[in-house]
Amino acid sequence: MVALDTYPAVTVERAVAQRIPGGRAGLLPSLHLNLAHDYARLGRHEEARRHHSLAVQHKDALGDDSYGDQLRQAYADFLAEYPLLD
Repeated sequence: MVALDTYPAVTVERAVAQRIPGGRAGLLPSLHLNLAHDYARLGRHEEARRHHSLAVQHKDALGDDSYGDQLRQAYADFLAEYPLLD
């Protein structure tokens, strides 16, 4: 949760300077998907479902590039591994 807690400190300028794909908003799909995975592995399915839903809500921030493609594949992989969480 530390990553989400520090997200507000990431400015648009910093995201651009760091060349974060999708800018500042491009961090959220990955952050939430990683948390969904962590919670699912811990058997905390409600939290996993919530973070997966949040990841999907932010999916439009992903670019049409290899990073975005990798993350979209990670969504599919997550649901294949944890189909009951969809």
